[in-house]
Amino acid sequence: MVLLAFGGTQVTAGTDYTRGAIAAAVTTGGFYAYTGAPGTVANPTFMIQPGSTDWASGTLTLRIQNNGATNITQLAVDYNIFIRKRSG
Repeated sequence: MVLLAFGGTQVTAGTDYTRGAIAAAVTTGGFYAYTGAPGTVANPTFMIQPGSTDWASGTLTLRIQNNGATNITQLAVDYNIFIRKRSG
């Protein structure tokens, strides 16, 4: 995986950052738009598939930037984590 500077953008097709939409389990490391349950094509979920050397040990940081004209005085973030157990 190519290291990406914090706040950077990676749009090159076929890289770990742009794996695309999938509906079934994959083994290639990268970021995906997962359209299988609980996601849908219209509302995919964000999926991270670790690779052999990717994401070891990794973290995910959510960064939010306010581009509005007023201050954010309250913020609620809600998420679910789904983990697929590997066999073996």
